[in-house]
Amino acid sequence: MQRAHKNQPLLRTMAGRALGFAIIAVAAAPAAPQSPVLPDKRIDISERTWGVSGAGHDLAARKAEADYDYPNAAKFYEAALGRDPNNLRLREKALFLLVAEGRVADAKQHARAVLREKPSEYLPVLTTSILDFAAGRYEQAITQMAVLDNTGHVGFIRRVTQAWAAAGMGDLLAAKAALGLNSGPEVPNQLLAIQGALIEDVAGGDPAKAYQDLDAKFGDTPGRIRDLIANYQERAAGKDVPPSVASVGDGLAQIFASFASGLTRGQNRDLGLTYTQLGRYLAPENEQFGATAGRSDVPPGTAPRCCAGIRPRQRKLAAILRCAGGAVAQPGTRR
Repeated sequence: MQRAHKNQPLLRTMAGRALGFAIIAVAAAPAAPQSPVLPDKRIDISERTWGVSGAGHDLAARKAEADYDYPNAAKFYEAALGRDPNNLRLREKALFLLVAEGRVADAKQHARAVLREKPSEYLPVLTTSILDFAAGRYEQAITQMAVLDNTGHVGFIRRVTQAWAAAGMGDLLAAKAALGLNSGPEVPNQLLAIQGALIEDVAGGDPAKAYQDLDAKFGDTPGRIRDLIANYQERAAGKDVPPSVASVGDGLAQIFASFASGLTRGQNRDLGLTYTQLGRYLAPENEQFGATAGRSDVPPGTAPRCCAGIRPRQRKLAAILRCAGGAVAQPGTRR
């Protein structure tokens, strides 16, 4: 018993060395070849994420917007919304860019989402109203526009939109009331008076009297009023000439075209783009709106806008993400 006890440390040492050599031998042995892991299906490029987060898409969208690249900016903002659907800022950006690119119907979901948080925000109110107007839901358009302020530039757009919607319903009295033309004998606003005469012409009122009143009050004014009166007189004389306004949609669209032509700089230019596209949506056949308009129509040589809120070091990253994350947002040809 004493002898066995003396040999135990030696046995433990030998056993430990044997186990160590065994581990080394196993580790040094070549690994058995493994079959490659194949995907269960072909992955479409639109499903790849490239590891770009919602913040990455947001950054890429802001860079694209600063580069006057609206198509990609809109798609990147929508991709960012996929990661952060409750982000109101992203909703508002996606709404504006979709409208400015002429995708008015696609902007509907974003407009309604913004209105749930901001019931009287101008662009979503206007967008949903125009969608209702174009679909013949004139009463809904009137109700929606009623939440807007009735003064200044916004007030003018509210009044003419409600007036042309009332004309679409065949209610000329409501149309005049919206324009403020039933309030008394005082001389009305010239632009509103023009709309009143055009509505009488388009909606089956008394255009002869409307244009006569317009001539009496503003006949000395050259330009648009003289052209409208001359157009009516030619048609009344039996000449085959197209009317100045073809429909209620065309009447409202021409208002947007007139405003857009004077909104060409900075944030005003952004508003001008939305007016242009809303007008085109109402009257796609109207040649006043040209072919396509959008952020990508910036004249050659125009310097990109400052990337608001993007630090210089982030701009390069944003450009990289814009390419790397392109498969997620499925951008167009511009890079």
